[in-house]
Amino acid sequence: MTALLALLLLPVLQTGAPAPAVVALASPSADTVLSADPACQDLELMRLAAGDPWARLWLPVGAWHALLGDADVSGTLDAPAGIDALAWDSADPAAPRGALNLWFSSDSDFLGFKDGDVLRVNAAGAVEVVYAEDAIRQALGTSAAFDLDAIELDVNGFLWFSLRDAVSASALGALEDGDVLVYDPAAGTAWIHATEAQVQAWVDAAMPGAGALGDLKSLAFDPLNGALVFTVQSPSSADASVFSAANGGSLLPDFEEPRWGFLQSAELDALTLSMEAPSQPPVLTATAEMVAPAQTFGLDIRHASPNGSLYGMVGSVRKLISTRRGGFGYVAFDLNGPTRTWPSPQSGAMHADASGTVNTTFTAPALPPGHAMLDLIFQAWDITGAQLSTPVLVRVL
Repeated sequence: MTALLALLLLPVLQTGAPAPAVVALASPSADTVLSADPACQDLELMRLAAGDPWARLWLPVGAWHALLGDADVSGTLDAPAGIDALAWDSADPAAPRGALNLWFSSDSDFLGFKDGDVLRVNAAGAVEVVYAEDAIRQALGTSAAFDLDAIELDVNGFLWFSLRDAVSASALGALEDGDVLVYDPAAGTAWIHATEAQVQAWVDAAMPGAGALGDLKSLAFDPLNGALVFTVQSPSSADASVFSAANGGSLLPDFEEPRWGFLQSAELDALTLSMEAPSQPPVLTATAEMVAPAQTFGLDIRHASPNGSLYGMVGSVRKLISTRRGGFGYVAFDLNGPTRTWPSPQSGAMHADASGTVNTTFTAPALPPGHAMLDLIFQAWDITGAQLSTPVLVRVL
């Protein structure tokens, strides 16, 4: 099986590559529906590149399950309680851009972590703290707990952020939920880069007469010119538009609200930008996350190569292995562990339809002797597009 995977993961020569594009990863403030996906939950990530017709799901809830497993041994698969903030772990445009290179903050506490912590998933599939809420609180000079509402990393290693609620801080005074703040982790200091009034002025310049901005929801830097960009809770006609501080306030071209393709109204709750990467992976989802032995369930793939060929792979040992072969960027199961192809070892390649969709089924195996449950990690390799799909974990019990 390892030899087969090595063959499938060979790079594909490409000619006539398109010009680099700005790529956004974002999360909505509430569950919504996308033009290209039947659902996008507030803990899922979607991708939109300049020139795309609409946003597509990039990291579904099943991929969170495959990344995190059941860390607290609670009997349920783990995932963040909504994504409140996103940032890449390096401001270097040449740095890797994959699921393990993302920093995030959760809407609420989960797995013992605070909603003011900056978190990441490490290569062992465990959540770890990058910057603790307590350290940021000390830099601000406040004893009040807070929820991080936006984060971004700059070339100096400073963390740019905003808070969900107003906070009184002895070091900086009264902080509003629309302020743009900066934290220097090396010095343990923080300062105000822009007040809510200054952010309001940028919104007014971009959309004259739009009204009060409400909460500042996300922060990023435009990779084309370095300008600070952001999203806001209101005005409701632009709470999914990306604003820029460039030219005294403007809308970021190609990332206005209609471009996301929401079929159900939603705000952007988290956002980060990069050039070219990450690519859009085929998105693999399962129709159930907990199944009984011998139960048949669906495995569905969207956003694969139109009319392309794919191989399904499944393993029972979770181990995140980085690869630069495109798509999701990580094999989620141990290549040296017990693996097989799906739908069945004899079925050969699957074939997507003209929209890049595959619908198939899998029948859960019997539990190994002496085991109360079995975790199966599924992933697919898009042979035609040389792309790894997102993984999904299904528990048999």
